[in-house]
Amino acid sequence: MTDTITTQVLPRKCFGTVLTTPTVAAEVPPSVIMRLLDRHFTNDWGDLPHGDELINSETVNDCEGRVMSSYSWPGLDQKIWIISYLQSDPELQQDQECCNTTVLFASEY
Repeated sequence: MTDTITTQVLPRKCFGTVLTTPTVAAEVPPSVIMRLLDRHFTNDWGDLPHGDELINSETVNDCEGRVMSSYSWPGLDQKIWIISYLQSDPELQQDQECCNTTVLFASEY
């Protein structure tokens, strides 16, 4: 029996500033990056194991902490990871060190 995951969809501002590594920016078309960010922002965690999905859901429901997504994409040799540090406090949402989303290749972690 599989656990049912119920996760709220957070306002985009809770994910902070989006940063992309130079390698991803050079190798991945912007339209692909945007499509994957849309998936990440709507709780589609990609290729994560179920246990990690549960941790992400708890973090999103608390609107505080780290969530991660992992995506394969045709034509790319590496997985793309998207990691967000969520923040519910409007003041901290403006601070890139407290609240951000980074798009990177798995090898760049």
